[in-house]
Amino acid sequence: MWISRIMVILSIIASCTFASFFGGNLAYGLFYFSLAVPVVALIYVLYVYMHFKIYQSVGTKTVVKGEPVPYFFQLCNEDKVTYHSIKVHFFKDRSYVLEGKEDTEYCMLPGDKQSLSSMMVCNYRGEYEVGIDSVKIVDFFGLFPMTYPLASKLKLTVLPRVITINDSKLIAVNQDAKQSLYPLKKQEEELTAEARKYTYGDTKKMIHWKLSAKKQELMSRTRVAIPESGVLLFWDLSETKGKEIEVLIVQDLIIESILALAQYCLKKKIPCRIFFSEEKIKSQKIYSETDFQSLYEKSSSAIFNTSFTLADMIQMSERSIYENQQYILVTNTLSQTLYTCLLPVYSRGNEVTIILVEAVPDEETKKLMDLFIESHLQVVCLSLGTKLEEVL
Repeated sequence: MWISRIMVILSIIASCTFASFFGGNLAYGLFYFSLAVPVVALIYVLYVYMHFKIYQSVGTKTVVKGEPVPYFFQLCNEDKVTYHSIKVHFFKDRSYVLEGKEDTEYCMLPGDKQSLSSMMVCNYRGEYEVGIDSVKIVDFFGLFPMTYPLASKLKLTVLPRVITINDSKLIAVNQDAKQSLYPLKKQEEELTAEARKYTYGDTKKMIHWKLSAKKQELMSRTRVAIPESGVLLFWDLSETKGKEIEVLIVQDLIIESILALAQYCLKKKIPCRIFFSEEKIKSQKIYSETDFQSLYEKSSSAIFNTSFTLADMIQMSERSIYENQQYILVTNTLSQTLYTCLLPVYSRGNEVTIILVEAVPDEETKKLMDLFIESHLQVVCLSLGTKLEEVL
């Protein structure tokens, strides 16, 4: 490009000098021709810019992160002028086309069409533009490259993916929950050593035969409710700081962790309740596919800008004193306040696990991690690029 421009400038200077010293039709003809080259090139580029046609489409307006979706684009030359050099530039920060090569240069004759039918993959959750970002048009001499921005670009809504966990490393399926005071789902009953007088309707299984023989009257064991233990998930929706792409990855990992653990609990029939915050702190049980679908819809449009912290959610959950439950917190930050809130939770026999999603923990975060671990509060680190099924 620069070489072509330098050559045109030198030719103009040379022809001007030649015409000045020698004159004549030939000299001035060369001079005017050298002047006409950049003018014609500029007019050509402007013409192509105004008449150029491009079409693109995608199979659907809503896709799941990481899943390929059909994509098609077509370049058309509907004029009687050859389009010398056209290069297509795709969005590549958040999505990519499997066969979309940006270095491909198209030269299109009048009436010619160039098309590409491929697959597109979106890398992050959210709503953003995909496909072709712009087209670069270059004249025959390479003097005036011009970028053609698409007036109507494709915009997709990308939903989070759900990672399937077969055997969780964090959640125990068969937990001993017989000491739990506040159940998360329907209670079961068991017979105890305590007895009372037999009443009509008691089954033979309930009769305490040894005590009945001793007292010479029928005595029945009493039944007590045995609540099942479960999982309390805490979803941190506070603002995430850092570079744009790193922020997207961190937020996606947080959401995918919540969805994966919730689905695992549902599949294994483990009682699960999720605490999160929007305008206020809320909780949602996950007992059925309908509950999980509701959570998935929330995660698809979740915005990380709440003013509530995990410590606020822990304090809110303490209105009901859960015992012998498993607390799992998914966040991208640790704090002394959170540590202070979790100590009484652990002291009541609850198991506490913090899933920390962070690119590179700084020194302060490492010190807090050591503090949490020393107090038997488990910390699991998720770095960018971590495969959740290998950690969760």
